Amino acid sequence: MASGKVRRFGILVAGLAVAATAVAGQRLLHNVFITNDIAFGGLSASRNSPDSVQFITCFTRSSGEGGCTLRDATGLTRACATETPAQIEVIRAIRGDSRVDIQWNAAGECTALTARNSSRYPAKQP
Repeated sequence: MASGKVRRFGILVAGLAVAATAVAGQRLLHNVFITNDIAFGGLSASRNSPDSVQFITCFTRSSGEGGCTLRDATGLTRACATETPAQIEVIRAIRGDSRVDIQWNAAGECTALTARNSSRYPAKQP
């Protein structure tokens, strides 16, 4: 009877180890992707990409203006600018390994900005 308990315990431990391995270190690579009305990408993924074309740049100014520019691997570039305080706060929340999503209107004004920070986004390489 004791050997049955030991065997079940061993199976449980093995199952937990496999489960932990399956989710440990999950990484999402978000190279810059642009459609007609949205652009997104990870700062680290664009920096680590094998091409020298894609990039993401965001800025804020003391005057209360800000904006983001994204370029994909084909050279397609989209940008938006904002003076909306909530969107300026989003830009300020961007970190070196964040994912950035932007949407814009015909005037080039940001209609939506998202900064995503996650351990799933890999760090930038030198």
